[in-house]
Amino acid sequence: MTTKPTRLIRLPEVLNRAAMSKSRFYQAINPKHPKYDERAPHPVRMGSTVAFVETEVEEWLQTLVQRGRQPTPDSKEAA
Repeated sequence: MTTKPTRLIRLPEVLNRAAMSKSRFYQAINPKHPKYDERAPHPVRMGSTVAFVETEVEEWLQTLVQRGRQPTPDSKEAA
């Protein structure tokens, strides 16, 4: 069994994939912020820089897509 190597991606790539502003992303990863998302990827510190595990970012993006496609209580379902 072969395992796929862990790929780290930097913040600009995460923001590009998420189509999200830097400030909104930092809100999502800050546990003290009201818009904190516990499923958001956690940064990996590498000296003075940070990166994110690509698979964790992709999994988080899938949860955002799934949440965005769920009907809201205000929406009316088609009959």
